[in-house]
Amino acid sequence: KLCGRHGGPVCNKQPLITYPDVGASFGVEQSRQKTDFMVDLHDDFTCVVWSLTGKDTLAIQPPGPAGRLLHPFHRRVLLDLRHTAKVTQLLVAEDPQDAEGPCLLVACSDGSVLLWDLEGDDKGEIQAEMRSLPTWEFLMPVFLVMVSFAQLTALAFGPNVGWRDEVRVPANI
Repeated sequence: KLCGRHGGPVCNKQPLITYPDVGASFGVEQSRQKTDFMVDLHDDFTCVVWSLTGKDTLAIQPPGPAGRLLHPFHRRVLLDLRHTAKVTQLLVAEDPQDAEGPCLLVACSDGSVLLWDLEGDDKGEIQAEMRSLPTWEFLMPVFLVMVSFAQLTALAFGPNVGWRDEVRVPANI
């Protein structure tokens, strides 16, 4: 709630700006040079990237801390990022390696974590993806190593393997 002269102390006046359709969570670009967009969790499966640039998009013209608030009716959508699982957390961060700039880190209810690129030629693309392994998928490599060991042992030292006579003779050292 912002009231008074562009975000003064909390008071009992009417709020300057209300956003009736903003989702449960949002993140703002944390760049040191500029802040060009914000990300809103629009519904359980969709993250929306809003532009913070342009004089018609701002609710209150600068100066003041409320100068970066979007006008409720002049918002411009940059990206619409849809997910197959319910989004539980989101974070806007800088990633100089993979995304080479601002990125969106999203945690989903199915255990997956996605890294979305938010700027440049490849904005809106998934740059990295991680997921939690189920127990059976975690234990499967150990089981396969044990099966391979048993198969090789049975094949190499089984009774049906025809060894040459000089190999069967005990070694005398």
